[in-house]
Amino acid sequence: MVLAGTNIQIPDSLIIEGNLNLINTKITAIPAGLRVDGFLDLYGTKITKIPLGVSVGGYLDLRDTKIAELPDGLVVGEWLALSSTRICVLPCGLKVGSDLDISDTDICVLPDDLHVGGIFAENCQLDSSEKLQIEFITNSEFMLQVFKNPTAKVVRLHDMLWNI
Repeated sequence: MVLAGTNIQIPDSLIIEGNLNLINTKITAIPAGLRVDGFLDLYGTKITKIPLGVSVGGYLDLRDTKIAELPDGLVVGEWLALSSTRICVLPCGLKVGSDLDISDTDICVLPDDLHVGGIFAENCQLDSSEKLQIEFITNSEFMLQVFKNPTAKVVRLHDMLWNI
């Protein structure tokens, strides 16, 4: 469903078996219980919050939105794009099936229970006290281990952009 550029309201507990493209709409909120089996693209919207119970099977694009926080336990089936948002803290229990893009954010700490397939962190504010070690595995795969909890936090990275 493509609603890009329109002014719409979404009903509570809507189920979309495909994709929902809301790029550059005037939408400021999405309803609790929204389920999108494909991607949910909110790029450039005035959205400020993702409520509890939202489910996204594909990617979730929040780039260039006014969003400042995400709900605990958020699960995104593919990638999650947070670049150029107001998010400073990642929620507890965040699970992203593919890459997490935190570029150009003020995120400075990765939560201990973060599960992602990869991280893009260009121009972000990750604190150097996180003591990151990158171990080369093959030409295209890396592992990132954060030593504050060395046995619990190992994230496989595909193409990592890191600028700290």
